[in-house]
Amino acid sequence: EEDPGRTNAESEVQSMVLVPIHQDTSSVPLMTTLTIDLMTSQSGSPLPTASATYSTVMTTTIIPPPPPQPQQSTVNPTLMKCIDELEQHMVNLIQYNLDLKERLDKHGSWLYKLENLNIPHQVSKVVDEIVTDAVD
Repeated sequence: EEDPGRTNAESEVQSMVLVPIHQDTSSVPLMTTLTIDLMTSQSGSPLPTASATYSTVMTTTIIPPPPPQPQQSTVNPTLMKCIDELEQHMVNLIQYNLDLKERLDKHGSWLYKLENLNIPHQVSKVVDEIVTDAVD
């Protein structure tokens, strides 16, 4: 009903909510997921000089990481046997190498002694003496 002393005005209320959702798509799970921005725009003034009111609400949801999965043993018994055999071969080769080194050191000392005996010079000296005695 119209009242002659009052002016009727129509007003329209609009409410707009923007919800951008940012989600990390990398393969590494983050501690913080799903950032939601809620932006509300309200305009309710019928006057042409109406101003819009904006409010931003930042909501961060923190989700704890999932519990670690128990690791299941997938080692093949045959593979374990081969690894044990290889380890034993390594022990044997190391011991054999030490034995060879010891023998080489011993032979090396014999060679050193033979070189110090100066056998060619001594043989030459003996031959010279024999030849000298034979000529005299």
